[in-house]
Amino acid sequence: MKMWLVIFDVAPVAILYFCSQWLYDVDPYERGFFCSDETIRHPYKDSTVSSELYQSVCYGGALILTLLVEFLRVYHFNEKSSKVLRFLWSVYTVLLAFMFGITINELMTTVSKISVGRLRPHFLEVCNPNMSFNIETCGTYLDPIYITDFECLGSEKFETPEEKISSIKDARRSFLSGHASTTVYSMVFIILYLQFRLNISLFAVLRSFVQVSCAGFAFFTCLSRISDYKHHPEDVIAGILLGSVVAVFTIFSIIPNNFLSTKQKFERKTYSVEEEDFLGEVNIFEKKDYESLP
Repeated sequence: MKMWLVIFDVAPVAILYFCSQWLYDVDPYERGFFCSDETIRHPYKDSTVSSELYQSVCYGGALILTLLVEFLRVYHFNEKSSKVLRFLWSVYTVLLAFMFGITINELMTTVSKISVGRLRPHFLEVCNPNMSFNIETCGTYLDPIYITDFECLGSEKFETPEEKISSIKDARRSFLSGHASTTVYSMVFIILYLQFRLNISLFAVLRSFVQVSCAGFAFFTCLSRISDYKHHPEDVIAGILLGSVVAVFTIFSIIPNNFLSTKQKFERKTYSVEEEDFLGEVNIFEKKDYESLP
């Protein structure tokens, strides 16, 4: 594989990543609020699924499963070509697509957060605005006043001024949920990847178990963002939709079609007497059409 091809592959991923990181430091749109808005009066809570945890599962899960699946494919099916080179090329193809998709997802999520500036459910506690909540300031129930002229003093739950400023800024980034979009993207990507690449009857139950586990982790993460008062339900739903669309787009548009082909020819593999004594009476499939292997 020529180096310039690798550069052309990696460069877009790097550009998207740095754009996403740069945009994250941009101040979000500052919108006001109504004093009677109950959706932003919830208490501040620590995340049940922390950023470190979900990122470790997303990135680590994709890496570990890719290494295992591609090793199994090369070990069982690819006996004529170089196993090492085929393994490295397959891992490179999958992980490049995964990173390209996740950087797109992160970029679109960040753009949504800073453009919309929706207030999180715990905004009032984190902001602690320097104002009195009375009829003169807030208006009446039938004639409320939209509050825009206020300054956030910060919550006492954050000790340092830097933490207060960061939490106030983050409290304006509710739409859409980054936890939901990233987790759903990663888990949908892994589920589809396993469905196409681990299409071996011997591992059907194991594959299904991993897929269900991925779906369960994504589902739990999304629900925790609502119960932790980090996002409104609409924010989480939008994150689920974004992550799902980007994952499907990445699988079917970035990864080569022949790489995901499930139309493979198999033949029975026989064992010696010694092997049958060790393995028992088993029947597995061995790839016959090596040339069709991506």
